[in-house]
Amino acid sequence: MSWQVFLSGAWQNMDAEDVAQLTDHYDNGGRLFTILSRGRLYDIDLEGTPWCQRNRDTGKERSLRHEPTTAATTAKKIRDGMLDNEEKEKDMEKQHELIKELVDSKSIVECTELMDQCIDDDWLGGLDSLPGNVYRIIAFGGLNADKSNGDYTDDEWRRGMHGFKTFQKSSEKLGIFFIFAIQAFVPPAVFFSNLYGVGVEHVLQWDQAEYGPLAGWSADNFAIRLTSVFFIFITALNTVSSLLDESISWMKIDKMLKFLNVDDGNSWALYLDAFMNMHVAIWTVLSTFMVLVSEDSISDCVFDAFSLTFLFNLDDIGGDLGFFGNDDWPGLQLAWVDQNMYAVADKFTEVEPPEPNPVIEQMFRATAMFLMSMVFVLPMIYLCMFVPVEG
Repeated sequence: MSWQVFLSGAWQNMDAEDVAQLTDHYDNGGRLFTILSRGRLYDIDLEGTPWCQRNRDTGKERSLRHEPTTAATTAKKIRDGMLDNEEKEKDMEKQHELIKELVDSKSIVECTELMDQCIDDDWLGGLDSLPGNVYRIIAFGGLNADKSNGDYTDDEWRRGMHGFKTFQKSSEKLGIFFIFAIQAFVPPAVFFSNLYGVGVEHVLQWDQAEYGPLAGWSADNFAIRLTSVFFIFITALNTVSSLLDESISWMKIDKMLKFLNVDDGNSWALYLDAFMNMHVAIWTVLSTFMVLVSEDSISDCVFDAFSLTFLFNLDDIGGDLGFFGNDDWPGLQLAWVDQNMYAVADKFTEVEPPEPNPVIEQMFRATAMFLMSMVFVLPMIYLCMFVPVEG
């Protein structure tokens, strides 16, 4: 409990000794009593409005108030450097107890609801949200929370909103399917269609390919080919960086889902997420090279390279597609759980510390190494090979 006195035109926190006396009297039902502060006696009146303290020597009165200690006030005291060690321990105890409740949850939906309702926003300060995508939403039960007819409020029924919400849920599920279909099919389709000249405007004549340093470079196409080299290089390098970020967040989320130990979590969706990240990363880099081999203008180089990069981020939350927004993914709350889960596992013997998945970890590492080699190999191939276009 925090006690404050109105002094010099502002509310100011009282000394710890005064707070201890006031809290002791207040908790024991005292409303009219006397305290000793800095060698002077003060009469305290907690019956009137406002509360006040009266200096016995001078008769001067000042207003008093108290604020219950909440997570918000505790966090403010932390920011202001006013929280002592005992209060810090109590605040951390509250956080650990809440994580223990999350572990004891019976379902993933109950777990995410607890995170949404009980994690104080001030606990999340300074944390970076864990990135989410449609597969991770499925893994954390984002599609398990469909409302049945009995779950809608009377107001929603009266306004006819239940029909719109049901339709929205159906569109989200259909959208997830087509996001998966596009990411699974389109990148390799782009690569092979250009390789075999099926359904493309510029058919590559591989049997007439020329090899050698700067083969096929001329004054007319120099700018186009140089732009292509730049985009092959930067696309591959950006894909490596993005894949490493995805792998780090994936490992954290995988361990967190194991840590929460819920039976209805869709862990299969996390494995699908890992596979799709690696699948799209590899084929995006290879397809970018294949498309830029046949470009005949700088603007086509720019547009085609960026359009293929878009496929890698197609499933991300808060991206260009509006099926899911940031409110659908508890990224900050999960970052808070990640920060505290090992401390909770050490504190409670019945809570098992999560273990990383060594197979997926090695697959991410192998994919990143392959793509890193492509950062240098593909531009070198482009510099030393020229494939003419039919017609």
